[in-house]
Amino acid sequence: QNWKKTMESASNKTLFYDKLKFCRICLDSDNTEDLIKSPCDCRGSLSNVHISCMEKWFNTSSRTSCDICHTEMKTSKVRRSFLETFGKELSKPVLDWSKVILAILMVPLNYLGRIFGYWSYDSRPDSFCNILIVLFLGYFLCKLLFFTYIRWRTDYRIVWTASKDGSE
Repeated sequence: QNWKKTMESASNKTLFYDKLKFCRICLDSDNTEDLIKSPCDCRGSLSNVHISCMEKWFNTSSRTSCDICHTEMKTSKVRRSFLETFGKELSKPVLDWSKVILAILMVPLNYLGRIFGYWSYDSRPDSFCNILIVLFLGYFLCKLLFFTYIRWRTDYRIVWTASKDGSE
């Protein structure tokens, strides 16, 4: 008799957890209108995901299969926009030694140009240093754009190709 009550209680809890609606990736239960049934074989509370969370997980993990049931999902690779790739390049916290060397060289060169310009009574005392600064900055801008273009050609994001209602 006790065993029956325990089994009924366990099955009721299972039904309760199956009815809970939350995204299994972000665990958000407030935004349930965007939830879909996951296209994998997971059931119960693990079967609900947001499309945006699933695509973010694909791109973060570089996998296109479910991490629980290992079902392969239908996905495709879409090239990111150049501006998105450029923004990622600008936000990288990489110490570029060429920029440090540029700063170390340009400050003394600028002051030397000003000193020699004043000695020669030139109307534009620091024009040589200004030209050097523009050339160096132009070089680094071209370098940044060139390497961003190279990375952009191989920078893809993975998107889920099934429809929004979960059918493929």
